[in-house]
Amino acid sequence: MMETAPFRITEEAYQQMVASLKKESPREACGFLAGRHGIADRFYPLDNLNGQLKDFFLDAGHVRRTEISIHRRNQQIMALCHSHPTGVCHPDPWDIQARFLDPDLGWPAWLDGYYLIARFPEESDAEVRCYRLVIGVSVDEIPLVREPL
Repeated sequence: MMETAPFRITEEAYQQMVASLKKESPREACGFLAGRHGIADRFYPLDNLNGQLKDFFLDAGHVRRTEISIHRRNQQIMALCHSHPTGVCHPDPWDIQARFLDPDLGWPAWLDGYYLIARFPEESDAEVRCYRLVIGVSVDEIPLVREPL
């Protein structure tokens, strides 16, 4: 098996992501990590249209506006992130089959890529793991490297 390079994220983007995802707890929250040159340096929250505590559903219009904003900053989407506030820090069947997608999104290029999941087992803690996900095919955990400010 070929070794996968770690997913690199700045500490600032990591903290933005954790704060945004945690703010929505106990509901699942989601967003994009974007950056350049192989390092994610900004978190973009996305609206969760699912009214339930478990699972999320992305709004196609908000996703497209966010993609445009990322492109205008000369960045690329590096990962899709979401939370399992009290669940396990691993993609579940809902995630693996990409059932969170609005059909209007089609099959976006960022979908088969990196996928971060956060959970919050204690009030002040966050557990975040990174996966290389090929929707419906494979899920492999990869190292997550937080780069200093």
